[in-house]
Amino acid sequence: MIRHCTWLGGCLRVCAMALLVCLSTESVSQEGAAVDSSQPALRIAIARSPPPGREPYSGYLDPVLRELFARAGIHHELVTIPAARVFGEADSGNLDAAISPVRSAGAEFPRLLSMSESILPVELAGLYTRNDIRLSSVEDFFDYRLAHIRGWKPAEKYFSEHQRVELARNPGVLMSMLLHDRVDVVFYATYPGRYLANEIGLMNLKVSEFHVSIDVYLHLNKRHARLLPIIEASLLDMKADGSLDSILAEHGIRR
Repeated sequence: MIRHCTWLGGCLRVCAMALLVCLSTESVSQEGAAVDSSQPALRIAIARSPPPGREPYSGYLDPVLRELFARAGIHHELVTIPAARVFGEADSGNLDAAISPVRSAGAEFPRLLSMSESILPVELAGLYTRNDIRLSSVEDFFDYRLAHIRGWKPAEKYFSEHQRVELARNPGVLMSMLLHDRVDVVFYATYPGRYLANEIGLMNLKVSEFHVSIDVYLHLNKRHARLLPIIEASLLDMKADGSLDSILAEHGIRR
């Protein structure tokens, strides 16, 4: 009888421990995988974009990426570089990945794998201050002195044939050109554009009737191919449970 009780007690202890393990596993799967900070960070190239934060990058992309990579259990680091070098640095292996408003890296960068799911949307438009400017179509931009970021593919798509285009090396210079009347219009993302205008005292900023919404994608160097399905699954979870929309809503952005 004593032997039977001992055996039964041992079984109960084993079952209880197994139950605790199951509950712990379920908790981890719901809250996201633990980030292993002992592993090298996934270094991601991104074009510099305001507003600035405690990190060398900011805006509403920051909290989205923190949540995304926390769920994936991946330690990451953003490296801000000129827009024209974002793909090249990731493709060469100097960095591990790139974030860009371009869906596919294409044949020019054969070592990059592009995620099929977009991370978030960005609204692009013409930003200006003059009351006599009307911009309801792409063609209207050709009547004015225009500026955009050097190497910025979305702008090059629309204005490669424009005869009066100035190229800026970063967003700060871009908005300064508008402030000092070097150009009539800048083509840029509306959210950081408004932020910068306020920072430099550029008053009465207007947004063109013509605007486009583009999606931002993550592109991984092939040596990190195993991470692609993990990150994509985490992103789909964020979209499904509403956490992505919640983060964007805090910044006045809707998908």
